Amino acid sequence: DARTCLAEILRAESANGLPGAVPLSNIKRIFRHRYGLTLCEAMLGHAKLHDLLKDPKFEDICCVAQVGKVHVAMQQLARPLALAGRCASHV
Repeated sequence: DARTCLAEILRAESANGLPGAVPLSNIKRIFRHRYGLTLCEAMLGHAKLHDLLKDPKFEDICCVAQVGKVHVAMQQLARPLALAGRCASHV
């Protein structure tokens, strides 16, 4: 299940010193490496990974935020308060 895998990835990873954050550009690679699975957003009804992760089915797991020039998926429970507004504005 993509939701379970993504939640596990976000618990284990960090980006730019932010726990529970993974650059969108790394998510598919991590899925393949860690689980031997291909994450295909088109098979899940979305044109882009960014759109898939903003789907209401994922809102309890992550939000998408821009940190510097990089878009990251951030674990909902782990995101720092300073970025809470940034997540809300991109969801």
